[in-house]
Amino acid sequence: MIQGILASVRFHPFTSACMILSIIGCIVAGLIPPLLMEQIINRILDGNMDVMGLCILWICISAVNCILEVCRERTIIITGQNVLYQMRSALLKKLKDLDTSYFDQHAAGEISSIIISDTDSAGTVFSGGIISMVADACSLIGILVVIYVKSRGLFLLVLFVLPFVAIYTRTVQKKMLESQKENRQAVSESAAILPETGQTYETVYAYQAQPYMEHRFDRTIEKGYAALRHVSFYDAVYSPVIVTVSSILTGVMMCLIAGFTGMSDLFGVSAGTGVALMTYITKIFDPIESLGKEIQAIQEAQAAFSRLNDFMALPEKNDSDTGVIPCTHQIEIRHVSFGYTTEHPVFHDFSLMVDAGAHNIVTGRTGSGKSTLFALIQGLYEPQAGQILIEGRNPYALSEIQRRELFGVVEQKTALIEGNLRVQLTLHRPDIQDETLISALYTVGLYDWYTGLSDGLDTGRDRLKLSDGQLQLLSIARAIVCNPRILLMDEMNASIDAATEQMVNHALQKAAQGRTVISIAHRRNVFHNELVIDLQSIAQTHGFPYNLTEMR
Repeated sequence: MIQGILASVRFHPFTSACMILSIIGCIVAGLIPPLLMEQIINRILDGNMDVMGLCILWICISAVNCILEVCRERTIIITGQNVLYQMRSALLKKLKDLDTSYFDQHAAGEISSIIISDTDSAGTVFSGGIISMVADACSLIGILVVIYVKSRGLFLLVLFVLPFVAIYTRTVQKKMLESQKENRQAVSESAAILPETGQTYETVYAYQAQPYMEHRFDRTIEKGYAALRHVSFYDAVYSPVIVTVSSILTGVMMCLIAGFTGMSDLFGVSAGTGVALMTYITKIFDPIESLGKEIQAIQEAQAAFSRLNDFMALPEKNDSDTGVIPCTHQIEIRHVSFGYTTEHPVFHDFSLMVDAGAHNIVTGRTGSGKSTLFALIQGLYEPQAGQILIEGRNPYALSEIQRRELFGVVEQKTALIEGNLRVQLTLHRPDIQDETLISALYTVGLYDWYTGLSDGLDTGRDRLKLSDGQLQLLSIARAIVCNPRILLMDEMNASIDAATEQMVNHALQKAAQGRTVISIAHRRNVFHNELVIDLQSIAQTHGFPYNLTEMR
C-alpha cells in the first residue's frame, strides 16, 4: 500500500502537494469559525457592537473552506485513480508475462475479479481510506487541542466519553457491514436462480418441480429481506444514540457557562467560549464516524491486497532466447514430454520432424493430444522435457511479432473483435497495408463479398453480416495477412455442410501454397498430398513412448 502511495506522489507531485495543502487548509478553516463566534458573542455581551469585521472574516473563511473541501475531494479522487491506474497497468503486464498453464487452472471470472474488483477495493482504500483517515484523524486531534485549551474540564469529560462512542460506532458499523454482505449474497443467489430457471424450464415443467424452484427463490429473497431489516435497525439505532450523547455534553456545557464555585480554572468558561465549545462537540462526532468506516474499509480490503500480492508473486514464463540452434527441419520436436499434470502426461518422449512446405493432418480421439500439439508448436506451453525448435528457435521465447510472422492460426470458430473489417484482419497491427488485406480477401474467395460493402475495410463489425462459411474464410484471410511461413488449422471442417466445406477447402488450398501446413481434421480430404498423423493409432500400436520420426 505504502509503495503505491509513494509512486503516486513521485509521478504526480503537483497533485499530491495540492492534496496535502487542501487537507491542512480544511482542518484549519474548520477550526476557525467557532473561535470567531466566541469573539463575536463575548464582544456583544460586553457591549461592544463592533463585530462587522469578524462577521466578514467568518464569511470569507467559510467560503475558503468550501473551496478547499472541493479541492481536497478532487485531489483525493485523482490520487486514487492514479494509484488504481498504476496497479492495473502492473497487473496487466504481469498477466501478459504469465505462463499459459495459469489460464488453464484459473477461470476467466477469477482473473477478472482480481484485475477489476480487487483493484477497485485497493484503489478505494488509497483514496477514501488511508488519505481520508489521516485527514479525519488530524481534524479530530485539532478539535481536541482546541477543547483542551479552552476548557480542561470539558476535555477530560470528552476524553472519557470518546472511547465508548468509538466502540459503539465500530460495533454498529461492523454489524451493518455484515448484514449488507448477507443481502448482497442473497441478491446474487437470487440472480443465479433466474437464468437457471429459464435454461431448465422444460425439465422443471416436465417433472413438476415448480414448487421447489419457487421455494428456493422465496428462501433467498427472505434471506435478503432479513439482512436489510438488520441494516435498517442498526442505522435507526446509531443516530439517536449519538444525538443523545451530543445533547448530554451540550447540557454539561450549559452548566459550565455558569461556572463552578472553586473550580473556575477547570470548568469556568464565558458564554462565547461555551457556544464555541458546543460547536466543537457537535463537530467531533463526524470524524469519529468516518474513521470507523475507513478502518473497516481497510480491514475489508486486506483480502484483496493478499490476492493482489499473490498474483504479482506468480512465476513468469521463461522466455529467454537461446538463439538459433542447428536443425535440419522447419519444425523439430525432440523427445518432448509434457502434461498438464504430472500424473497424466499427454506426450512422453515424443518426436516429430516437419519439412518446409509439407502438409500434415493430425487425427486422433479426443484427449490424444491434438490441440496440445498445436499449443506446444506455437510456444504457448513449455515442455517439461525435450526440445521444440521452429526454424532453429525455441517458440516459447519468440516475441509477439515474431510469433505472428511465423504462424498463421485458422481457428475452428472465428471470434470477431470490436472494430471494423480492417481491425478484424489486422488485429490492431498498424503496419499491414490495405493492399495486403484486399489480396488476402481475394485469395480466400471473399473479394466479391468485400466489394459489396459500402464502406469497404471501414465497415463496422455489426454491418459485416457474415455466414458461418464466410467467417471461416475470414479466419483464413486473417491468418495469412502477415504472410506466415506455417499454417495451423484447427478442425476447420468439423461443423459445416458439404457445400461450405468445398468452398473452405478451396480457400485453404490457395492459402497453403508455399507454406507448411499442420491441421487437425476429422476428414482427410483437405489436401491431395497430405501426410496423416494418427496419434491414437500410433499410441495403440507402439504405446508410450511413441516416436513419429520412426513412423515417417
